[in-house]
Amino acid sequence: MNYAAQLYLPGLSHAERRVHVDELLSRMGLGDCADTRVGNATIRGLSGGQKRRLSLALALIKKPSVIFLDEPTSGLDAAAAMNIMTFIKELAAEENLIVCATIHQPSTTIYNMFDQVYATYCIANS
Repeated sequence: MNYAAQLYLPGLSHAERRVHVDELLSRMGLGDCADTRVGNATIRGLSGGQKRRLSLALALIKKPSVIFLDEPTSGLDAAAAMNIMTFIKELAAEENLIVCATIHQPSTTIYNMFDQVYATYCIANS
């Protein structure tokens, strides 16, 4: 996050960038794992939900007005998917963000969280 802040916020001092990063990590619920490696297939690191929130934090460091998310629940179990979508919905309201997301086969509860839905259906030829 600090590296991203250096790239995207060059006009801020080191101290100002650090405060911005710390506030963003706290708001994302990542303060406790701020020094944890992200991880990979061989190194244990952040959970799937934490990785999704980190990706959002990296996008939010630039203070956008619109965020595009490609399958934010992909690979998550039902509880983690619900948590991340609840988080995204709350974040959109708090930050006055427009969130455009693709999602495949959402649960009814997650589907009902969307304010506007554009649905397409694809039936594969067999």
